[in-house]
Amino acid sequence: MVSLNFEDDSESTLFLPDQERDQESESLSRPTPWLQVTAIFTVSFAETVVVVFAYPFLGNFVRSLDKTQSPTRMGYILGLQDSICHLTAAAAVLVWGGVSDHYGRKYVMLACCMGLATSLVGFGSSKTITALIFWKAFQGLFRANKPIIKTAAAELARGDEAKMAKIFGIMPAVYAAAATVGPLIGGTFAEPYVRFPSAFDGPFWRSYPYLLPCLLAACGCVGAFLMILMIFNETLPSKRRSLIAVEWTGDGALPNTDQSESVGEHHSLTKPSRRLVMILISYALIVTLDLSFSSTFAFFLSAPVQYGGLGFSPGDIGMLLGVAGIFHGIFQALFFARIHTYWEPRKVYAIAVAAYIPIYLSMPIMNTLARNAGRNTPMIWVLLAILEMAVTFNYTAFSCMYIFITQACPSPEALGRTHAAAQTVFSIMGAIGPVTVTSLVVASVEYNLLGGYLAYIIMAALSLIAALHGLWLPIEDRGRND
Repeated sequence: MVSLNFEDDSESTLFLPDQERDQESESLSRPTPWLQVTAIFTVSFAETVVVVFAYPFLGNFVRSLDKTQSPTRMGYILGLQDSICHLTAAAAVLVWGGVSDHYGRKYVMLACCMGLATSLVGFGSSKTITALIFWKAFQGLFRANKPIIKTAAAELARGDEAKMAKIFGIMPAVYAAAATVGPLIGGTFAEPYVRFPSAFDGPFWRSYPYLLPCLLAACGCVGAFLMILMIFNETLPSKRRSLIAVEWTGDGALPNTDQSESVGEHHSLTKPSRRLVMILISYALIVTLDLSFSSTFAFFLSAPVQYGGLGFSPGDIGMLLGVAGIFHGIFQALFFARIHTYWEPRKVYAIAVAAYIPIYLSMPIMNTLARNAGRNTPMIWVLLAILEMAVTFNYTAFSCMYIFITQACPSPEALGRTHAAAQTVFSIMGAIGPVTVTSLVVASVEYNLLGGYLAYIIMAALSLIAALHGLWLPIEDRGRND
């Protein structure tokens, strides 16, 4: 059984004979297997749609199930259901990581795709708050594809940092594309009897007004299942039966994962290295900022103005998030690899994290403008555009972080579990952050703390702390490439 050894970064180099080094160099010169990359990114796309498609209608869905009809209670429930989903994911992700390291990446991705599809059908059929929360918790058990995808992508890159930058740079673009399609699905097909009365004006759709977008998102998971089943070739080194030894360089570069099963067969489970711990702390901070923003922004857009929001309809929210997603995707696809190549990654990361400061501070400003004007003015739309531009650059922080985590992995055998450990951090902070911050937002409004905006001030301050922490990450400066 393979386990992690994070004890000492400096002892992670395996010296190879010249012939094996030549074989490794030859493997690194191979072109990126884009068909395989496309297959795993299809899974990433489908899972991201699952995460974001409900944002336009989730507030209305909760209100329709909550007999109290309280906007502030809605805020608590939104945070609670999101946090419970991440809590169950935290409990499951390390198990899935171990399964992927033993049986292969492919089987885990297949299982998670079908589990997500099942959860969506149950979620859309929910008739009570309890049922809705149960299906969100069930969904969390299968939200384990992200670390598997990152691991498979790293293995497909075969140790080439330039390839990693290209592949990991596309990940936010895939996320952005899904963040475009998902909200459009949710905003367009929620309550279909209103938008498409000729096709969906039956008692079934009126009884289950939010089932149709859930079914469409589930179809995406089934499509991803078929892509992996038919196209993806296993990347787990032991399953590929490679005989090529591995050089794990002292600077943390990703190894060629086509390796001998005899190399590093046993790694003792000891405490993580300082380098990996520092990186995971930084990851915890940006995950808290990002997931808290997602939950808070959903509440902010849908809540009435007097309760700290903008009062947008599901259709308006879906259109806003969809258009923003297009912009995010274009930026990441065209510019991340270049940014990573020409600027020092740690500084890029810190600047990207600092983008959360204007993101959080813009929301109370927009609500103040809406309160004073009694409506959503053109200036509010300008501020929304600025907020989304900041979110666009913020995605760059995650692209950098995926590379940092991969390079901090102590051995190729531990790659799957290292990314699973990172995903556990993601899930734990996801369980804590959204419910805490949305509750703080609601409490700030209810008790008029700092004019109702205390939560946003606190999150902006946390953003500054996270950006400063990013400057201290133990990442080797490689300077600018001219």
